[in-house]
Amino acid sequence: MPEAKITTIDKFVKADFLKGLVSSTRHTDSDDWVSKQPVKKNKRLEELGSYIFSWGQIYEHLVGSYFLVWRFSISTLTTNSDEHITYRSRVYSTLESQFPEFSSEQAVLVAGLYDSWCIYPGTSTEMFSIVTTLETEDDAREWVLNNIINKALPEILNDLNNGI
Repeated sequence: MPEAKITTIDKFVKADFLKGLVSSTRHTDSDDWVSKQPVKKNKRLEELGSYIFSWGQIYEHLVGSYFLVWRFSISTLTTNSDEHITYRSRVYSTLESQFPEFSSEQAVLVAGLYDSWCIYPGTSTEMFSIVTTLETEDDAREWVLNNIINKALPEILNDLNNGI
């Protein structure tokens, strides 16, 4: 398995993550670590773009006019589908044990969010997702950056790279 390394570009991506992609004026075309997609709209979901880190990407979606979803894809782990399922389970279990008050395996429960955010297991393409209401977006971004991106993910990637 390729080892995940944190690069200096990641600090710039972290700063952009705090700004967000909801406003089209928040990023310029020169931000090569931010993949700003043409907004693909359907009745419920807008794909806003992604934040490109050395270890993978965070895809940002606006759901209706209430929720923001970040899907975490860790590209440095594996492309093998069986291993992906194993890693996805381990990553979510680790996050759930570290942050039980912000975790739920029932993604449908996030519809009841009104003042918080929730980590839930990923689907076939991502390791895990986090959803927040637009009212709590700024607090959630700061929490995700400090607790997930800066602390939990480096520890998880290190453990997985070392076979723990």
